[in-house]
Amino acid sequence: MAEKRKKRETFNTPGHLHGLTFSTYRRLPFLADAVLADLVAGALFSAGKRLRFEVRAFVVMPEHCHVLVWPREDVYDMAAVLTSIKSEAAKACFTARPELREVCRVPRRGRPDEFKFWQPGGGYDRNYWSRAEIRKFIDYLHNNPVRRGLCLYPEDYRWSSVLAYMGRDCPWPVDLSPE
Repeated sequence: MAEKRKKRETFNTPGHLHGLTFSTYRRLPFLADAVLADLVAGALFSAGKRLRFEVRAFVVMPEHCHVLVWPREDVYDMAAVLTSIKSEAAKACFTARPELREVCRVPRRGRPDEFKFWQPGGGYDRNYWSRAEIRKFIDYLHNNPVRRGLCLYPEDYRWSSVLAYMGRDCPWPVDLSPE
């Protein structure tokens, strides 16, 4: 019997921040490739400009991403935001590394094959409104590379917003505005 996939629940509540988590196809470490990690981070900020959300914190890990975003509009669709980020990133990554298409090929009977850069499903979306919970999530995502042994200190990891939080020069345009 096929396993029933848990459906992600989204609450598009004005004023809330959203903690998003999404994973690469079969949790393969595609994003250990610096070029691909840069493309995913770039797609995140590009989608933010286009869809009017601010990136408050993020980390791109080898096989998943954590992102904290704040929609600037009262009416928004977080599922569309996530789809936009993932779609733009996947196109850029497949263009940069066309050989990944074979690894990500999903044959479909009677129809053209599909190529999945991201794990199917909606990922994880949690609303945040409490300053304490927001801070806890930001600390969690900034320390993720250290826990995984990718670096000794959070500030040594390039694909993260931690430098912005330390008041240092950050390669990514993270928005540190108060909620």
